[in-house]
Amino acid sequence: MAPDWIPLFPLDVALFPGGELPLHIFEPRYRAMASRCMERREPFGIVRSVEETLAEVGCEARIAHVIRLYPDGRLDVLARGRRRFRLGEVRSHEDGYIEGQVLPLDESPEESDHGIEDRVEERYRRYAAVTGEIPPEPPPRGPRWSYRVAERLRLPVADRQLLLETTGENARGIRLLSILEKRIRTAIRSERLQKTVRGNGRLHGRGTDPPAAGTGGGT
Repeated sequence: MAPDWIPLFPLDVALFPGGELPLHIFEPRYRAMASRCMERREPFGIVRSVEETLAEVGCEARIAHVIRLYPDGRLDVLARGRRRFRLGEVRSHEDGYIEGQVLPLDESPEESDHGIEDRVEERYRRYAAVTGEIPPEPPPRGPRWSYRVAERLRLPVADRQLLLETTGENARGIRLLSILEKRIRTAIRSERLQKTVRGNGRLHGRGTDPPAAGTGGGT
């Protein structure tokens, strides 16, 4: 399959297939890009950019709907991820944004490893119980389940990018296990540290109780 050229929106984010990303578009070049994509119903690419270096793997997206149009031409839109791609050559468009030659990274159907999924669910529930930061139950299993679990975890961009670059649900499940186990250990250490700090803040031992109110040397 010959690579396609699509407009690119470089950001320090990693969008998953099936995921959603609100965008506030204010630069004239990206307003022109958004207008082109909406008028022609064309996709564009969300690709992570760090210090002007583009990641090798990004996510093709479409504008699902316009949230708000501003009088000065700015707009808020909701982008929805469709499929992964590998980025090849990059070129400048006359309107100022960049285009990329992308090769879709479609995945072959694979049988889900229920053992991996069971372990991800167990670790997810454990992490939820320790931190209280996420819903207690993981999302229902199904297509792109690994991405939906990752969305719940609110991962750092680097971890999201690593998952995006990983091919196959089972392989992503194994990566999620590693991420969850690391987060659980960190959360437990943090909880123990907080208990230690609170314990050290108390007064212990003979002669350390504060004087009762109304006592002391008075005449």
